[in-house]
Amino acid sequence: SGNVACHLSIALKNSRFEISQIFSRNLITSEKLASKIGCDFTNEIEKVQEYDLAISCVKDDEIQKIVSQFRKRPIVHTSGSSGLSVFKKHKKLTGIVYPLQTFNKNTEININEVPFFIVSNNKIFKKDLKKIFLRISSKTKIISENRLKRIHLAAVFACNFSTEMY
Repeated sequence: SGNVACHLSIALKNSRFEISQIFSRNLITSEKLASKIGCDFTNEIEKVQEYDLAISCVKDDEIQKIVSQFRKRPIVHTSGSSGLSVFKKHKKLTGIVYPLQTFNKNTEININEVPFFIVSNNKIFKKDLKKIFLRISSKTKIISENRLKRIHLAAVFACNFSTEMY
């Protein structure tokens, strides 16, 4: 129910995807986001409903913990610094959908201008993810995991350099 989750949920909803539920440790923010989307919410892992795709929008140090709890169906995370290795025990379809954008809940963005990079070890799943995210952004591309790491490092360097110059 954080910054990335808010923007992605709204973009998916506006692209006519059905969001069945928001899961977050924070019940207040999950309820607030769910009311915007018009879906159910929970902060209890046992109460997560069936789903076609889970999108994990959590901090990098939380990805492994969340992924291990969502082994039922396909799942992706949105981190540029965590690779596919976080899914090593996951037997289902997995991947990364990395938006090259800093998100803030309170700042409007034109999500169609945001580049989304898709990474997965499954060719069909990659193509399915691309179809989904092309409905959100025309700048969606399938890339390799190594290229994603280079893009993420360049983005971090550019951000840190800009901050230092300021």
